[in-house]
Amino acid sequence: MSLPPFLIYSASQSTSSQVLSAAEDRKPDIPSKTPTVKSTPPSQDRLFALYSFTSSQRTTNPTGYSVNLSWWSKTLEDVLSGGWMVDRLILRVGDGLISRLEWEGRRVKGLGGVIEHLSHTSPPTLHSLNHFLSSQTPLLQPPSLTRRLIGIPLWWILNQLNPFNSGEMESEGSLWKRYKGDYVHLGLLQQVTSAFISYIRSHPPTTYTESLHSTKSFIVTFSVICIPKTWKKIPDGEAEDKLSDQDMKVLLKWLERDCGVLVTDGEVIKILSENQIGESITEADRGTLQVLTTLRKVDEQVEKLEEEIQLCQEKAKKYLSSGQRTLAISRLRSKKALEDVLEKRLGAGEKLRAVVRSFDQAQTDVEVMAAYQTSTSTLRQLLSHPSLSLDKVEETTEALASALADQREVDDAMAIGEKILGQNAVDEDDLEKELEAMVRDAEEVQKKEKEMAEATFARAAERTPAHNVPQREKVDTIATSQLAGSIISDEEARRRVEIPLAMDNDQSPVREVETGVRQKFLMVEGQDSLWEERYLAAREREAGEKMRAEKERLERQMVVE
Repeated sequence: MSLPPFLIYSASQSTSSQVLSAAEDRKPDIPSKTPTVKSTPPSQDRLFALYSFTSSQRTTNPTGYSVNLSWWSKTLEDVLSGGWMVDRLILRVGDGLISRLEWEGRRVKGLGGVIEHLSHTSPPTLHSLNHFLSSQTPLLQPPSLTRRLIGIPLWWILNQLNPFNSGEMESEGSLWKRYKGDYVHLGLLQQVTSAFISYIRSHPPTTYTESLHSTKSFIVTFSVICIPKTWKKIPDGEAEDKLSDQDMKVLLKWLERDCGVLVTDGEVIKILSENQIGESITEADRGTLQVLTTLRKVDEQVEKLEEEIQLCQEKAKKYLSSGQRTLAISRLRSKKALEDVLEKRLGAGEKLRAVVRSFDQAQTDVEVMAAYQTSTSTLRQLLSHPSLSLDKVEETTEALASALADQREVDDAMAIGEKILGQNAVDEDDLEKELEAMVRDAEEVQKKEKEMAEATFARAAERTPAHNVPQREKVDTIATSQLAGSIISDEEARRRVEIPLAMDNDQSPVREVETGVRQKFLMVEGQDSLWEERYLAAREREAGEKMRAEKERLERQMVVE
């Protein structure tokens, strides 16, 4: 045996057959847990149980009845959204529904109880179509006590208050007869509404004329867009892949009355923006829609004329190729007449488009003027502040002028004081010149001392014996190099003086005598040279200290000033 063709299996609707069968076999007094939801299709035995259950199981097996009730509630929702019926938002409870749900000759026995349950949930899943279309107040508003009593069926009130009630449940046949009729599935309606509002938010009307629709144009534009992407289409369904005209009628009523996103008078539909909530249809809206409707008709005629012209062209070629010249000329003549009509329709369409553009421009001008008026009232409200009165403004400006005058007087006094102090200040150029002069004096002193030292060494060299000339030249060379460098230590001077002695170290007797005399002379000369070096180094250090001290004094004086 095959499964019913309308079933769509998903993790949210199908239930494990083993768990459901066990739930049906439980006794009423045994507590049970919620059945585990599975994605596997129901078994044959499970389908038999689903098709044969009735409302009498409410007392004999409440757990199994609740499970069956949930399964059929979800199945009816999928039957509608999947397009198995003609409409997608309206459930027509009758023999046609029973026939569509037949499975191998079996009919659902407990559908009346299912409809009763869906009609009395809070909020209700199914709502009577007649009441839905006739109600002037939003359905999901908190109702008053009167509305609660009116909305609840009289039979239900009497059934609850009847003291003579024997306690017997209403039969399934009685429930079926009572709940036959057309119902709006509010759960699916809310899903469609969400899809519509999401589309409008992402594609809002950019002009005034784009927000106006006739019922026909609204259905053509939004019947496909409003179908949620999560809906799964059932193969071999009766509905097209769009909302039916009756579905769109229900949607329009809901969007206007319960959502407030559009307004309609039955002929004109106007999509409202956030700042237009509460507006109604005006004569300007009706006139604009009439022009738009005419323009759409002209565009349709243009498309049809273009198709006919193309058809005449093809037939003329066909007749000409077959030698039927007369028929070919007739088709060309018809083509020419159609082209004349097409030219007129195109001209009319351009004029109507110009009129539509003028409508949009006029509406924009109205909005601009409204913005001007709002700006004017806002500016007047701001100018009415007490701090912006003429007396207050004059008082404030005079006080500001007085404060600025006081500031100028203070600035002038400060400038005079700075000028007086500047006369006693030391000129920085003079300080720089004085510093340069001190540097030049120090360099001249150092140069003279160097010349005096060289002269002293020259005189000492003249007193040196002839056989010691080479050795004396070495000593002079050492002394000259010592004067040319920076400050030299005593140890370095002794090392340089002893270098020639080490080079002339000879073991011969004559060399020993000469070496003794030379060492004696060099000892005296070396001592004089060391004292000269020390004297020059001390003078250089003294001159450097004086220069640094004077420079630091001048810098401190410049910082203080």
